[in-house]
Amino acid sequence: MQRQREEHLKNLPSLKQLRAFTMVATTGSALAAAARLRISQPAVSYSLDRLEAVLGVRLLERNVSGSYLTAAGRLLHNRTTRFFAQIVDAVGYVIDSAGHGHDK
Repeated sequence: MQRQREEHLKNLPSLKQLRAFTMVATTGSALAAAARLRISQPAVSYSLDRLEAVLGVRLLERNVSGSYLTAAGRLLHNRTTRFFAQIVDAVGYVIDSAGHGHDK
């Protein structure tokens, strides 16, 4: 059971890959996403390639005019957008409930 769980965890996309994907989906371009994430465009492209390989599905159609979501990409974008919003809310809640992040 533990071994099966470890195998599933190996196949999960990284937060870096999901963040790169979400930013490309939002901006429509790997170059614009790279600027916002403050990483190189090749790093964004590599993250996207790895994410698509891990998931085994094409998420974006890329051409000279930009990057466009496939049906699978739209589904993942909706979910990753909610996922990152929940993380922001959770961190905000912890900071607020802990006296703005300072130990008492």
